[in-house]
Amino acid sequence: MNPGTKTLSLILLLLFFSCENIKEEKSTANELKEDLKEIPFNSKMWKERIEDTYPHRARMYREVLYSDSVRTLSKQEVLNMLGKPDKEENNHCYYLIDRTGIGSWTLNQKSMVIKFKADDSVEWIKMYE
Repeated sequence: MNPGTKTLSLILLLLFFSCENIKEEKSTANELKEDLKEIPFNSKMWKERIEDTYPHRARMYREVLYSDSVRTLSKQEVLNMLGKPDKEENNHCYYLIDRTGIGSWTLNQKSMVIKFKADDSVEWIKMYE
């Protein structure tokens, strides 16, 4: 077997195994999305973290996102309710909702962002995808 054939065979094997890995992650993600029936907001469940994921947020974020009562809370009250954000920058708090990826590579990420005014009241709540 010449070196060019060996290289091509190796590339084809790598592509095959990479595609299998992507298929597995996609099917797992699809299965999870099918099971995403909304549940009432629960602060303890919202804060629950398993490795780098939050297993319940995707099923309850809408209740926070569209809540008029959350918009009346102060920043400290929001932090007490939702816990420490995954990222905080320029009066914006980012809460990871869902992430799909291959290993450490992120392909798609959904986060809920809460922007606070200078007086620590909620200015807006939006989804970032």
